Amino acid sequence: RWLGRTSVWCDPVMKTFLLFLATAGFLPLAPSLVHASSCSDFTDPDDCTDHKYLGVHTCSYCETQRECHEVGSVYDDCANKCCASHATLSVCEASTYEEIDHRSCSGWVNATVWQNTGTDYTWPEQTAGATNGAGVALLFSGGGARAYTCAMGQVRALTAMGLMDGNTFEYIASSSGGSWFSSVYTYYQSGAADDAQLLGPYIAPENLTTAELEVMPDGCMGASPQTSLYEQVVKYTAETAVSLSYTIHDVWISAVAHCYLEPFGITTDDLFAWTEANAASIREANGNLADYSIITPQSDRPYLVMQGTLLGPSDAHPFMEGNESYQVLDMAAFATGLPYSMETTYLSSNGDTTTVATGGLTETFAYGGAAPAAGLGTAAFAELSLPIPDRPFTLPRAVGISSMAPSSLFSTTSTDYTEIEEQIWDAAGATEAVTMLVGDGGDVENYGVISMLQRKMTKLVVNINCVTPLNPDWDPAIQPVPTSSDIDGYVPALFGIPTEADEGYSLIYNQVFDSAEFSALATAMLAAQEAGDGIVIPQTLVTVQNDFMGIDAGHEVQVLWKYTTLPTNWYDALPAELRAEIESGSSGKYKNFPHYETLTQLELSAEQVMLLANLEAWVMFANEELIRSFLAQ
Repeated sequence: RWLGRTSVWCDPVMKTFLLFLATAGFLPLAPSLVHASSCSDFTDPDDCTDHKYLGVHTCSYCETQRECHEVGSVYDDCANKCCASHATLSVCEASTYEEIDHRSCSGWVNATVWQNTGTDYTWPEQTAGATNGAGVALLFSGGGARAYTCAMGQVRALTAMGLMDGNTFEYIASSSGGSWFSSVYTYYQSGAADDAQLLGPYIAPENLTTAELEVMPDGCMGASPQTSLYEQVVKYTAETAVSLSYTIHDVWISAVAHCYLEPFGITTDDLFAWTEANAASIREANGNLADYSIITPQSDRPYLVMQGTLLGPSDAHPFMEGNESYQVLDMAAFATGLPYSMETTYLSSNGDTTTVATGGLTETFAYGGAAPAAGLGTAAFAELSLPIPDRPFTLPRAVGISSMAPSSLFSTTSTDYTEIEEQIWDAAGATEAVTMLVGDGGDVENYGVISMLQRKMTKLVVNINCVTPLNPDWDPAIQPVPTSSDIDGYVPALFGIPTEADEGYSLIYNQVFDSAEFSALATAMLAAQEAGDGIVIPQTLVTVQNDFMGIDAGHEVQVLWKYTTLPTNWYDALPAELRAEIESGSSGKYKNFPHYETLTQLELSAEQVMLLANLEAWVMFANEELIRSFLAQ
């Protein structure tokens, strides 16, 4: 017992002394133990627990860490039920590895990992039968509370048309504020009895009065923008000063969850799966997740893919402005990651370069942790044993990343305020994870077009709920390259048309369509705006090669572009009192309507939300025949 004391055998001087006594014949000695290894040298659990030093058991095997440590050392901090040791002084409840409750103790999880060779993609959700094969995707752009509100109105109308029936759309893709909407619409657990209550009623323009607009219906998701997101950021930032478990990286995620997700029963601890069977299989394969909440979506929902951005290695931050190698990060129920495998070189502001191998999808509940012992090699997919991430990849985490707009402001500066980090490793030859900064989907492509083209969708309904009005004085025939005040910059970027990009955004790799097709789209948009029923434009396009984003040339896709504007026919139908209020501009209730500012108008009043949501629903109804025709082709 004396020889088992930590203070004796953990001290190298004492070890030497005891070894001297043993070799001098004063202590019994087994020759094989004279040059015994330290506990940390053992990787086999039985070798660890069987090991003796001078005839005494000195090691403890921790299942949570999957490591062997000397009993009583600073590294021996495993929970009693999760370790095994024969040592007299050990606190372990088990003596052998077999006696450990492995299901509840493992610090590792069993999860499937996928990789794609080139652009011959395999999509886990399609393999699992989670999508309906319609080939049609419904896209919602980013744009904070404005984009959230627009999407609510658009789906309100599509639901009334019977088009959100589970058969029309195969996917929903979203970014930033669009992901605030799509996550609640897809996964709400409480707060609204049904979709009708969640989305709220439609009110025709002639019936919109101040009294109608001041009342937010109970259970309507339109109440969320009335909570100040910035106040919550300040609150949670203050908590980082007094909490050891809460960090600055959690601030944005917690603030977004408080404002948009928690009112509808989605908590910061909720993992997410697509079906109850999917959730059950996760728990069955991972007993240590038995107590985790895993939520599933409402019935008949299109499969949701939220878009974030992989900004680059934390060690290479800040990045050289204008040379950012940002990549689209897919976040969905079955898998999260980078579907397209490649080596990416990142340029730091000091001129240093860092090359990182990226690519691979991981079951979402296990995403963001350290690398496994070995990768997939040449296999397309396999179940691997992965370390549990320090921060579980919950639904609020995905939504927070997708909407982390401040990340773009800090990506080329030395500050790391609120930046979110994930551990990224190459699926093929995983050896060591790289800590990477992740951010808002709009940092690279704000609509979800690239994710859906990778999936070879044949029709896209793209809701561009943007802050930039379409400039009626712009003539694409005379000025083929627009300024940043003529049109939302993400549109021309998809056609390879350079524009004045906002600081921190990286649109240089976004071209997926022929540049020659842009002028026709812009001209049609301007004509639709002049006609007064909103901007809804169908267009048939063919992809061009984009090796950085993993898009093949030659894929034909039909796109229905829906662009936020103030339609004259809707506006003229409003009561005179309401028109006067809108015309008062910044001095009235509806400053910047309908293009509420993304970052400075994150808190909207009930009137602002109700007016914008009903406008967007009206545009869908006014173009119902065109929408139905597009979807029926």
